[in-house]
Amino acid sequence: MSKYIPWEELKIGNQYGPLELPYIERYFTCEMDELGPIHTKESPWGGPVYPAMYMGTLLGLRMIGSQYDSHATVPARLSQKNINPAKLDKKLFLSGLLVDKYIKRGLEYAAIKTLLIDEDGHEIRQTTDHFLLSLEKRSDVQEVKGLSDIAPLEDLKPGHEIPSFTRTAYQRALDEFPFLDDSSHKDAYARTKGYPAALLSGYVLCGYLSKYFEDFFGPAWFTGGEIELAFIKAVHQKQTITIRASVSKKIESKEGTSLILAFCIQQADGLVNVKGKASGIIKH
Repeated sequence: MSKYIPWEELKIGNQYGPLELPYIERYFTCEMDELGPIHTKESPWGGPVYPAMYMGTLLGLRMIGSQYDSHATVPARLSQKNINPAKLDKKLFLSGLLVDKYIKRGLEYAAIKTLLIDEDGHEIRQTTDHFLLSLEKRSDVQEVKGLSDIAPLEDLKPGHEIPSFTRTAYQRALDEFPFLDDSSHKDAYARTKGYPAALLSGYVLCGYLSKYFEDFFGPAWFTGGEIELAFIKAVHQKQTITIRASVSKKIESKEGTSLILAFCIQQADGLVNVKGKASGIIKH
């Protein structure tokens, strides 16, 4: 049971925002050093743009965090639809709606749907974040299945594999930021919950995925690309991870080749940390 976000106060239909979404360097870079020129110099839309999954997993938490202390939350699932690129020289604003709450294996979950727009009113992306309110279990109530909980992420049949991407997972903040004692980003607390070490933040993994799909689909992924994912197994500091993807569905049109990809993030021993699907178009 969360100490910081009262379960009873969460009502489906609760609205949050709009709030200005700030530029934060570690979120912009996703703590990577290899951002391409589309993010640092020029893009097809003029100046540089934010990564397509900027602050991935954090938007719903920004909304709940506008009313409650959200430091103990943990991301569980994410779905995102890209509409337009977010330009670095434009202010961004975020609004949200609580669309679901449920209890699973004694843990409290909430789901918030968000809309990100820029200062000119252009829609940037729609996102739904599912997250645990905390890692503290409750035993006083039976499981309450929400609408989202009864529709698990589908498994797509793998087809032609596309090139994989391997790197050492690293989050600078885990070494430098003084997280609170009951945060999943603290080694000691994470071990009390059965993990070997602190959990890497979801936004870092989303940063790796953003780069992967931006590189594969190109600029078209900013204006219509979609992704849905579930966190299966925690990633820890300095683990070797690999993003793997394969074509599940292919449709040819006048505009180009539309693809649905089944993907996963996998650790060195073959266990899956994240699984999902992503779609986009490769233009002729």
